[in-house]
Amino acid sequence: MHWSPPASRSRRSPRRRRVGRRGRARRDGLAVTAKTSDGPDGPRLLPVGSEALIVESPSLAAAMALRARIAADPPRGLTELLPAARTVLCRFATGLDATAARARIAALVGTEAAPARRVDEGDAARSFGTVEIGVVYDGDDLDAVAAALGMSRSAVVAAHTGSPWTSAFIGFAPGFAYLAGGDDRLTLPRRATPRTTVPAGSVAIAGGFSAVYPGASPGGWHLLGRTDAELWRPEREPPALLPPGTRVRFRPVRELVRGAAPPDTAGAERQPASAAGVPALRVDRPGGLALVEDLGRPGYAGVGVPASGAADRESLRRANRLVGNPAGAAAIELAGTGASGGFRATAVRDTIVAVTGAPCRVTITRAPTHRSLARGESPRVADLARADWGRWADWTPAGDELPPCAEPVGDADAPRIVDAASGAPLLLHAGDAIAVDLDVDGGAWSAVLGVRGGIAAPVVLGSRSRDLLSGLGPLPVTGGDELCVPAAARVHAAVGTAEPDPPLPPATVNEPAPLTLQPGPRLDRLTPHSRMRLTELVWRIRPDSNRIGVRLEPADPDLVTDDGPPLEHVADAELASEGVVPGAVQVPPGGGPVVFGRDHPVTGGYPVVGVISPASLDVLARLAPGRCVRLVSQSPGDHLDVIGAW
Repeated sequence: MHWSPPASRSRRSPRRRRVGRRGRARRDGLAVTAKTSDGPDGPRLLPVGSEALIVESPSLAAAMALRARIAADPPRGLTELLPAARTVLCRFATGLDATAARARIAALVGTEAAPARRVDEGDAARSFGTVEIGVVYDGDDLDAVAAALGMSRSAVVAAHTGSPWTSAFIGFAPGFAYLAGGDDRLTLPRRATPRTTVPAGSVAIAGGFSAVYPGASPGGWHLLGRTDAELWRPEREPPALLPPGTRVRFRPVRELVRGAAPPDTAGAERQPASAAGVPALRVDRPGGLALVEDLGRPGYAGVGVPASGAADRESLRRANRLVGNPAGAAAIELAGTGASGGFRATAVRDTIVAVTGAPCRVTITRAPTHRSLARGESPRVADLARADWGRWADWTPAGDELPPCAEPVGDADAPRIVDAASGAPLLLHAGDAIAVDLDVDGGAWSAVLGVRGGIAAPVVLGSRSRDLLSGLGPLPVTGGDELCVPAAARVHAAVGTAEPDPPLPPATVNEPAPLTLQPGPRLDRLTPHSRMRLTELVWRIRPDSNRIGVRLEPADPDLVTDDGPPLEHVADAELASEGVVPGAVQVPPGGGPVVFGRDHPVTGGYPVVGVISPASLDVLARLAPGRCVRLVSQSPGDHLDVIGAW
């Protein structure tokens, strides 16, 4: 990899273009879009769930110019602004903010527009210069790409290396730069079925762009080769190797001389307790996947970083209420169960915890030194006052006592196992052990363990959350880790009263869990029959689902009566990459819907036909693979009437 200084170029003056009044288009009785131009290629405002919208533009340059105009005078509640190949995604704090902003953004669309031009014709960001990237051209798709383009392998490599590329925008994942301006012959649609994992450093092409995958992730691009260039490093300034405007030249090499640090560990610490704090729990066994999560890091989609955060946000908020924390305090998210069982931890000091989420069994093994409570007795205020609370000496309970600890009277020198309740604050003395076992066989998949004071972990881009796609945040919790609370924390809020967790839907073929489906921008990319199937079929959660995306398949193969995919695209369904949101329901050509989770790519190129509501996304996070769901239109009977939903 080689860097050379930038060359200065003058900026062209934009031309003015008039944009006509907004209109409406309706296909097959379905209101699809709200146009803001009198031409077929003019900008349109499209809903992306209830809290976001996409604005279409005729070109990449026009999208960048529109993004600048919106950023210069942002509407109320705007939280995210993400330009892409021909669109700008606008996310808002609430649905009311999104609705109120539509007219204002439509007016901006009607103002001065940038001329269409190649993205490498000069840009203020050109100050980042030129980066040369060595590539071993041995990708899994190189032969298939050559055959599809009617070229030889060497001709594909020559075309990829023969022209300079320019970073147009960053999306999909942190540091994932969409490179434009290369050889026009290297234009192919994405793969019909995306790979579940693409190795870090893979060099790929799709839709007229080229890119290098910064870390291992799902992907539907065609793989030409591999490099060891480190595309993303949070501590670097800028953290992305290829910020917008950077010129890129690929150079063929026989082998990679050095290996970069694994991108998916950038910004992570081995111990979640590595931040300054006081040990509260020692993890004996993590169970399935145990992650530190808070409410995430919104506002960084422009550099490819999703908000991330707790998959089940309502359960996080409830756990924090129960232990007296702020709503967004970091907690431990538990998903699934390990080969040896569920989560186990031992209290290092007296503390208060709460478990919320899907149905689970919570048990406490009382240390022998704390066996003085008789059956039905509770840890009262006096007990807590005698405990060594350190900086938490001003703790005040919500009532006179915590929920009863129904433990038997016995030998004070022997430990006793106590059945505890989820959805309630629980007192742990030093030496007590807590066990959390999710009812996976009953369909339960995730729970949240809240600890009074919140989990202390390094803050990366404003959050302590672990992001599986980008590798930001502390690594997954493992046996031997100490979970700390901030040393300087003073918690003044009272612990909450018990809040029973909501029941988990049966989520069977006959009683699928209903998930509210809000409008998506590309429903018109499905055939009319597939639009009906989207909400009529019962879908099963596939075992290869995770926090990045939940993959769905028909629960009953007999319901698919033809030999084609369960959901079919119209002929021209291929899209340029555009911004997506958590809960977006994307349909690849293979026809199996994918629901984007909290660690989702920030852009995608398959049609987003709807968006799962935030409340339903919490429910989906609690459901185990193999359980069944049905997508229910937010406006029953109108087949997701996009205009009506707005």
